[in-house]
Amino acid sequence: MTATDVRPFVQRSSERARRERRRRRVRRSVIVLVLAVVLVAVWAVGWSRYFSVSSVEVVTGKRTSAAEVRQVARVPLGRPLLKVRLRAIAHRVAQLPTVADVDVRQSWPHTVRIVVTDRVPVAVVMRAGQPRLIDASGVDFANASPGAPYPHVGLDMTDATPQEVSAALSVAQTLPVPLLRTTTQIAVFDPTDMRLDLKSGATVFWGGPSDVALKARVLAALQRLHPSARTFDVSAPTAPTVTP
Repeated sequence: MTATDVRPFVQRSSERARRERRRRRVRRSVIVLVLAVVLVAVWAVGWSRYFSVSSVEVVTGKRTSAAEVRQVARVPLGRPLLKVRLRAIAHRVAQLPTVADVDVRQSWPHTVRIVVTDRVPVAVVMRAGQPRLIDASGVDFANASPGAPYPHVGLDMTDATPQEVSAALSVAQTLPVPLLRTTTQIAVFDPTDMRLDLKSGATVFWGGPSDVALKARVLAALQRLHPSARTFDVSAPTAPTVTP
């Protein structure tokens, strides 16, 4: 290979090396720029006041007031939204007796959003002589107003056992509506020994919480056959009894 032949080869190699150096410089510059943008973004979100909490949005049902939620939530206004302890807020709100569930989330750029699900009453029980609303999980959470449209369960929550509460609520939630409307109280003696007191003055020995639909059908048939009877026993629905 002559010197004339070598010179173009050397020039091409040198040009390729320069292009490769330029590409490396460009890649380094892009990497540095991206890192800078990321660092600025992290600083802006985590430390700057631009993304700090300035408002609290509360969504509640009818039984829990938004003012009450705001008071117990104690959302730290002015703190960067990313640093707000959402679980701690949710835990505080969940302590309100009327709250069944709570969801706390960040709503960018400035808001903490709290969504509360109220407890749903299924019956009325007693606690220290005071009528109380109770939900399906067995928590009595609020005073019951006179004439509250829920079945009354003859239990005092100060000394009732979980088994008694569970059995009573099971019956209260599964009684057919027509029977429920004529029942003034579900008396509970133990989880397998319950009694329905009817508006007519009749008494129904109900037994445990099983076979609710069958017991209701048998009771309805007995009431048609014995409209003036005072006592019905459907605790064993396949062998019921009636007392005039």
